Amino acid sequence: MVSSRPLRAALLLVVVLVAATLVALPPATTTATAATTTQADTPVSDTSDLQDPDDARLTVTDVTVSPETPTVEDPVTLGVALRNSAASPSAVAVDRVSVREVRSGENRTVAAAVDPGTLSPGDTLTVPVTARFEEPGEHRLVVVAVGTDDDGSRTEVRRPLSLVIERAPPRLDVSVAEPVADARTTVEVAVANPTEVELRDVRLSVDGDGVAPVGDGRTIPALGAGERVTVRVAVRPERAGDATVAVTAAYAAGSGVRATTTSRVPVEVARPERDVGVRVEPTREDAEQSQADAIQGVLGGRSTMQDDDDEPPRMVQVTVTNFGNVPARNVVVTPRAGDR
Repeated sequence: MVSSRPLRAALLLVVVLVAATLVALPPATTTATAATTTQADTPVSDTSDLQDPDDARLTVTDVTVSPETPTVEDPVTLGVALRNSAASPSAVAVDRVSVREVRSGENRTVAAAVDPGTLSPGDTLTVPVTARFEEPGEHRLVVVAVGTDDDGSRTEVRRPLSLVIERAPPRLDVSVAEPVADARTTVEVAVANPTEVELRDVRLSVDGDGVAPVGDGRTIPALGAGERVTVRVAVRPERAGDATVAVTAAYAAGSGVRATTTSRVPVEVARPERDVGVRVEPTREDAEQSQADAIQGVLGGRSTMQDDDDEPPRMVQVTVTNFGNVPARNVVVTPRAGDR
């Protein structure tokens, strides 16, 4: 009969070895937990600004603002400059460029341009986007460009922008009185303040295409809310034909920053015409005396006729009329009778 002790001892040794091996192995749950912790501790930026290395590398390189001093309710054009990197593996079709305003945690689109073009690697494109703002002050904006590469992958990039909107500028109502070449021409300017605050130090100057200013401009120290003032300046047209009169108002806006606004008026400049007429007639007293002499001559009696040498000088009234369209200066009237 074979003893079972050696067999039991061998089985016990196998169990001990298996247990020791299990203790030496790291738990599977520990590995998974460690990987999750590492991912959670890594900062994650806005995924809209991240691009896969295999996608087109679209960027917003610059944003220009026109006019430089935008005002309430007037159009503001933002020139969004886009670039597809020269190292980009693909061309990118720009699907949309939008301007969003961030206010109280909310984003609203104030303007957008759709399908402005396609950029090959290394290409640039400037997309004009025009918006209007109803309130003055600082506006926090975000420019967002969305494109699609050749593989159909979507790329989105953003660029923040701070824009200050000034109050509305003074309104200029310009009228030009019958301009004539090389003649002083009066320009009447009605300046109105459409805002609810005072505009200060409003300086008016006049210039244009085909005209030259005459004298200095005009200054309005203060223009109250809703106030309207009319001033006159002058120009001298340089030639006949089409010309443009430009009146510029420089003023201190509500924020204290100097701003300007310009009103341009097309005009038709006439050729100078010089035409002077002269009319001569006796004065009233001399005419009455001539009538009395004529009556006495008909009725008889003492003759009133005298020799020419003894005749007293007669008074006449001379009327000079300028029928031209330019001033007649230094007019001299010289009386003549016969050969004298």
